[in-house]
Amino acid sequence: MLEAMIVLVIGGLVMAAISSVITAVVRSQRTQELAQQRRSDWSRFTSFLSHEVGEGSAVSVTPPASNPCATSMDSFLFSIAVPIATNTGAPVDRQVHYYTTGTGTNTTVFRCGPGIETSGRLQSAGTTTARLIAGIPLAAAVDANNVIVTLTPSISGANIGPFAVRTRSIAMD
Repeated sequence: MLEAMIVLVIGGLVMAAISSVITAVVRSQRTQELAQQRRSDWSRFTSFLSHEVGEGSAVSVTPPASNPCATSMDSFLFSIAVPIATNTGAPVDRQVHYYTTGTGTNTTVFRCGPGIETSGRLQSAGTTTARLIAGIPLAAAVDANNVIVTLTPSISGANIGPFAVRTRSIAMD
């Protein structure tokens, strides 16, 4: 009887140790998956931003006088003036606004401006608001040559760092 109780206690301790190891492995794997997802999201976001800013003619850090977007702008990042061809042939600058809502890891970055056609061209009329990336707090700084989107703070373990991209021609306001 005593031997059976000892075996049960030892078996319970072994099961608790195994359970603890499995839980630690699952948590570690989930952390790595989240870091990889953030890197993937960041890569898509910066690729999209490179293309859109690269098409721009001017960058501004001045928020619009009135909010043309579908959601409130908790923190305005920057606007890009993007020339869009019209039926008359003369291009018209359309404003594309980037802003955030929320704080810390609850931050969500939005794009508000002309819709994007399936061909990749910007629509000449109308305004759409789209969620671009979540969980990565951002701040923007604009100088004479670049739009620098900087993570604040960097996400540990995700290997995400500052990103800079240049427009075709910069005109500061």
